[in-house]
Amino acid sequence: MYHKTTLLVHNLTKIHFQYQFITKLHFCALSVSQNYTFLEPKSVVLRYNMTTNVQLCDMV
Repeated sequence: MYHKTTLLVHNLTKIHFQYQFITKLHFCALSVSQNYTFLEPKSVVLRYNMTTNVQLCDMV
């Protein structure tokens, strides 16, 4: 089952997401170069270098 989150990035370089449960995280749409870092079990930081519409799905 997927919990989907859609976001529109406007000139932001860092977006912080909080999830109640994280086992695996993947990108539903890969349109720009990006990376993600697990800071803690319930935290994910995503960095972007351009404005885009990105959909994220965390597998639970």
